[in-house]
Amino acid sequence: MNRLIVLTAGNSIIGFGHIVRCQALVSQLRNINATFYSTEDLSAIIQNEANQNLSFQQLNRFDDILPLISENDIVLIDHYEISNNLIISLKSRASGIIFIDDIAERFFYADLILNPTPGFDIFKYRGLLDTQFLIGIEYALLRQPFQELAKQTKQVNDKNIMICFGGSDPNNLTEKALINVLEFNFFDEINVVMGSGYQHFERLSEAFISDSIHFYKNLNAQEMAVLMSSNAYAIYPCSGILLEGLAAKQKIVSGYYIDNQKYVYQLHKKLGSFFDAISFGKSDLQHAIEQMITNKHTNSSNHLIDGKSIQRIQKHIDVLFEMQKFNIRNAIQEDVEVTFSWANDPETRKFSFSKDKILWDSHFNWFMNKINSENCIYLILEKDTHPIGSIRFDLKDGDALISYLIAPLNHGKGYGTILLKKGLQYIENLQGHSKFKTVTGIVQEENIASIKTFERFGFEEVKENGNFVFTKHFIKDDENWKS
Repeated sequence: MNRLIVLTAGNSIIGFGHIVRCQALVSQLRNINATFYSTEDLSAIIQNEANQNLSFQQLNRFDDILPLISENDIVLIDHYEISNNLIISLKSRASGIIFIDDIAERFFYADLILNPTPGFDIFKYRGLLDTQFLIGIEYALLRQPFQELAKQTKQVNDKNIMICFGGSDPNNLTEKALINVLEFNFFDEINVVMGSGYQHFERLSEAFISDSIHFYKNLNAQEMAVLMSSNAYAIYPCSGILLEGLAAKQKIVSGYYIDNQKYVYQLHKKLGSFFDAISFGKSDLQHAIEQMITNKHTNSSNHLIDGKSIQRIQKHIDVLFEMQKFNIRNAIQEDVEVTFSWANDPETRKFSFSKDKILWDSHFNWFMNKINSENCIYLILEKDTHPIGSIRFDLKDGDALISYLIAPLNHGKGYGTILLKKGLQYIENLQGHSKFKTVTGIVQEENIASIKTFERFGFEEVKENGNFVFTKHFIKDDENWKS
């Protein structure tokens, strides 16, 4: 079974959202053993939603993780403060690095960046040439009960409201929201949910005594989902719980109260995910609640969460584990025959710019010229020593033009992603940004699979003469980025 190492953090100051979304992901992945590591004691939180393939160990400092990493592990990081020096060391030991990140405020040494924020600008990220991006609400990190809620088509229809500001709520917005809700003679029931880090539970539950007000503490995912399904209205911050509420198809008042929520807030606002309370000031909160109960608009983003996000993410994590079986090397003369057979396959010719059949003498001369040219990097992808594809970079005027293909018998297996990733890794490690500044791929508009692959690798896209031209720049980690 594959092993996933999770580095994360959570406490009453920063909240527990990182832990919740990590657990939401790893607890639903198939064929994975996951161990959480943190410098804080997360044992009670991890055990609250534990399963047999998930455990926790505490570290004195994050550097202590290095001796525990093997070359077959993948490391999942959901922590803004882990240094790039440590991440570089982890990357040299592990099979892959995955980041969960929604602020893009560092240089990323990552194989995969996961960000479920709708409309997030992928070009805010700076990182390695071969990094892939899973961006958007279709990758929502929902716990299993909320995945099931998302699959339901029925809209909640009652006059109950749910208030929740996460596990800690350091600004005590829970109480502020409750007071504001009570000013409206509209709701039948008010359900207030607080986490283990909330400091005012006893005082609040004693101060607000009413048959219509109910207080809850430390609900698990199933209990939260059941409660959401009986509350048509809600007040949440722009954090993970907002996605859960959207999955439950609630009408939601939301806003931000810390800086790293602001960009997420702006993107959800543009999508129409919530009724806007801005930063939860009294007048803004009152106005948002009034808008919500008078049905001035509805949540247009509800239908975008379909409950299939974990399955989408699983495919890409599986590919990272599978990459250990592949090797990339320089093409040699002995490869001329197999590349000739690949090039003349009808499916290959279909997506080539020249449709004519290739003659042997022409191919042989062309191939020998390419493998001996200083202006060409020609690579062969192997699986278990068997050639299964090729990728070529033709160098000119500071640009590396990509051409790649997969052997006909291996089409439809996702090997194109592995080939492009291995190729980009190779040239980045080979020349250290000195020979060229950009990498370019030209794709016919009918070649949907290649278009999606280039998009996932963060290439910029323009359309020229009926084809898509994809370009990506080499970027170095420098003093402008955290390290």
